[in-house]
Amino acid sequence: MAAMSESEAGESEVIGYNKQMYGDPKKFAKRAPWDMGEPQPEVVDLVRSRAIRGEVLDIGCGTGEIVIYLASEGFSVTGLDAVPEAIQQAKERAAERGVTATFAVADATDLSAYADRFDTVVDSGLFHVLDAEQRRKYATTLHAACRPGGRVFVLAFSAEGREVVKARMAAIGVPQQVTSRMSPLAPDDLRAAFGPLWEEESIRDSAIRVRFPGDASTSDLPAMFAVFRRP
Repeated sequence: MAAMSESEAGESEVIGYNKQMYGDPKKFAKRAPWDMGEPQPEVVDLVRSRAIRGEVLDIGCGTGEIVIYLASEGFSVTGLDAVPEAIQQAKERAAERGVTATFAVADATDLSAYADRFDTVVDSGLFHVLDAEQRRKYATTLHAACRPGGRVFVLAFSAEGREVVKARMAAIGVPQQVTSRMSPLAPDDLRAAFGPLWEEESIRDSAIRVRFPGDASTSDLPAMFAVFRRP
């Protein structure tokens, strides 16, 4: 059996930890910090501004809150995640709320099974856990999965937001091997990944809403919000 690369080993470690987290309902007060029970405000704004259209992909969908929200707004949505436990929980939540959506386990750097499928991609918190090599593969496979004119909306922690998250996650016992996977991103990192195949429409400051275990309320942490269009 071929040895895993450093990138693959790191990704496997993160996926393994997420499996443990989703598989143990007592861990992290029964939810991960990014499991808000509601969509990110940026996604709500996309719906209100009618920026989302056609067939939609939520990549790295976790327990499916964004997928469920978009489906309840009338969109045809597919949610993909690398963690089977997350997908199972997403299916259960959608069924409980009477929402029809498609969920499947998939590798975000290989979407060959979804060629020419989507008009809109929502990435809420996935890009910032990929290393540089994975980000390039990710942008390439998304390009193949999107139809011409399709857009990808990327919400990712900025360098400042990453440092806050790393400190808080370490304080609640998340291994350093996992938090170290969160890249200290700048706009040029987004451009390096998407630039060869996508047209940049905008990159601006934003925030990702989280609620850490033990916190009574949510926190909005510094992030970037980027929009790229497939020519």
